[in-house]
Amino acid sequence: IQAVYTRTITAPDWGGRLTGKEGGVRYTVLVVDDQGGGSVVLPASNGSSFASQDFGSTVFIARAKRDMGLSFLGAIATDREARDGNGYNRVAGPDFQWRPSGEDVVTGQLLYSDTQTPNRPDLADQWTGQIMSGHAGQLQWNHNATHLDWYGQFRDLSDGFRADSGFVPQVGVREVFGGGGWTFRPTGFLTRFRGFFNVDHQTDSAGGLISREFNPGFGMDTKWNGFVQLRYMDDRILAGTQTIGRRQFGYTLQFSPSRHFAMISVDGTSGTDIDFDNSRPGRGNTINLNALVRPGEHLELALVQNQQFLNEDDASGADRRLFVARVARLKGTYTFTARLFARGIAQYVSTTRDPSLYISTVTARSGDFSGSALLAYKLNW
Repeated sequence: IQAVYTRTITAPDWGGRLTGKEGGVRYTVLVVDDQGGGSVVLPASNGSSFASQDFGSTVFIARAKRDMGLSFLGAIATDREARDGNGYNRVAGPDFQWRPSGEDVVTGQLLYSDTQTPNRPDLADQWTGQIMSGHAGQLQWNHNATHLDWYGQFRDLSDGFRADSGFVPQVGVREVFGGGGWTFRPTGFLTRFRGFFNVDHQTDSAGGLISREFNPGFGMDTKWNGFVQLRYMDDRILAGTQTIGRRQFGYTLQFSPSRHFAMISVDGTSGTDIDFDNSRPGRGNTINLNALVRPGEHLELALVQNQQFLNEDDASGADRRLFVARVARLKGTYTFTARLFARGIAQYVSTTRDPSLYISTVTARSGDFSGSALLAYKLNW
């Protein structure tokens, strides 16, 4: 659980860090005076939002860890005290990793938070100075042998849990997910073959379904540094106030055939999909093309072409296209010497929509071109 994410410290005025080891315990303590700015994540069970942080705070982070052979026992504590009476957020709890064998790893963590939100309803509706508390915990077991591998994880985050010095965008959720696979290594064109399945079941605190997923498939390594994966996805996901089914075929193909064609890959999905904007089922495809080409000793070209579309039935039952979204990007890098290189990037992003199929008002077409050029010379002492 990411209880610490240092990018939440947006404008440090001063800070200090102490790191050491005593009696077999490694520790780190960080104290920072943050002037504020940036955004704070406002988590929920099926989505998150942001609020502007236009006030300063003092941030305290401490971490301790005791190794016991290949296993360890640890603890973490964070405290963010906002200035001018704008509340606080305090998080603490233990974590561990246990290795009962060379094939098994068990990890777990339990955190508790105590929070008073800022009294700033002008920045966020839920910032009313309210006091809340909550827990966050997870337990995972991984098994990895020569042929058989499997994993399972249970995760539970209560509605009142907050980690303002970390990155936890989803709370009020209980999740069980896992999977497994069997690997064998033939000789010839295929060098590794693995059949697998993954399952995931996620509910909110009241037991309402957020998502249910079942994904069987197989993957393989091939000659030319190749990787191929084919999978079937049978999902049911909450969209708005109702859950909608989605069944798709997914694929990934990636090869590095030669020095000049360093990487060529294509991945995507096809089948039924979900129109989350309007909470309706649909049908669509996603395809992503990538290539890394080196025509000569000095020039490298990276090309990206991504496209997604979604179709659905209108009021008369006719099949119509809701939207088409595209991303096209070209990045070229020319290396003159070990110290000097030039780089140029050009990217175009566009979306075409049918406004008559949307509940809210949308534009029929939007597009954006961006580009950059860089000339860099590396200085070494």
